[in-house]
Amino acid sequence: MHASQMNSGQSYLELKRTISVHILAFGLFEGDRFRRAFCLCDEETGEKLCDDLMLVYLEVSKFAKSRPPRSRLEYWLLYLAGMEARKMPEPMSRDPMIGQALDLEKLFLQSREERLNYLMSYKAMRDAMTMDETIRRTAMAEGRAEGRAEGRAEGKAEGRAEGRREGQVELLFSLVRDGLLSVEEASSRAGMTKDAFVSRMGKAGKSSARLE
Repeated sequence: MHASQMNSGQSYLELKRTISVHILAFGLFEGDRFRRAFCLCDEETGEKLCDDLMLVYLEVSKFAKSRPPRSRLEYWLLYLAGMEARKMPEPMSRDPMIGQALDLEKLFLQSREERLNYLMSYKAMRDAMTMDETIRRTAMAEGRAEGRAEGRAEGKAEGRAEGRREGQVELLFSLVRDGLLSVEEASSRAGMTKDAFVSRMGKAGKSSARLE
């Protein structure tokens, strides 16, 4: 990102300062400080190399518990921490960028189709991440025990596909139970007949009840 600013023949002196900002929904560092800034320095002496590169980490969960906002950045953090629009202080809601974000959020909440698409894509992303990590760990264990590379590759591919499929179907069950999708819509999205979908949803409900 830093070096990509340059074109052929340009001097390094023309590089602009690059600041990478990471907004975290979880705690990464110890202590109560919600903002951490890092730059390049010598690992033994701590001597700073330059000011051209900086990594900034903002831990939203810590800021939400600290104090009322006092700057534009802190207003943004309060919004990202999940503050409802009606609870926002007036100076915050008047900020042009935050106001634009609120308008987009309102449009999203008004569109049922957008909400469903978001839920489906978010669930699929989380399922894929979890499945990939599970498969990776399982493959490592099986590899040490069996040493069969071909079998591991096939197992990973089949497990990933089946896991994602199961996760999507489970999400459709939840959307039907919550009244966000009709059985007809859900079964169509799942690529199943209505009867097969209802039967499978009933079995899934019984399994959940037994676990509870």
